[in-house]
Amino acid sequence: MRSKVRPEAEVDLELSAGYLWDAEGEALAMRFIKAVRATIDRIAAMPGIGSPVEYRRRRFKYLRFITVRGFRKYLVFYRERTDHVEVVRILYGRRDVPQLLADEGNV
Repeated sequence: MRSKVRPEAEVDLELSAGYLWDAEGEALAMRFIKAVRATIDRIAAMPGIGSPVEYRRRRFKYLRFITVRGFRKYLVFYRERTDHVEVVRILYGRRDVPQLLADEGNV
């Protein structure tokens, strides 16, 4: 199955990589980007691999998440579509994730 990364998720990736670059350097930021891309590839190969999101809002019903290997506090949120996997957000897990997802009008 192919994957489609929403613009919001691309921004999340860029911001997180930028933060890691500033805090720890280029090598860690590049490793993070590769780990996220590998996670997205794993999702596309096995869409059911992630855990269902269990927030009570109805719009999250088909949303799943998985941690980024090597970066346990980062979460990739996605949903399986008919012909692709849609990556919705890539978020640091210690943030107010339910609120960030709720702020997305069409999650």
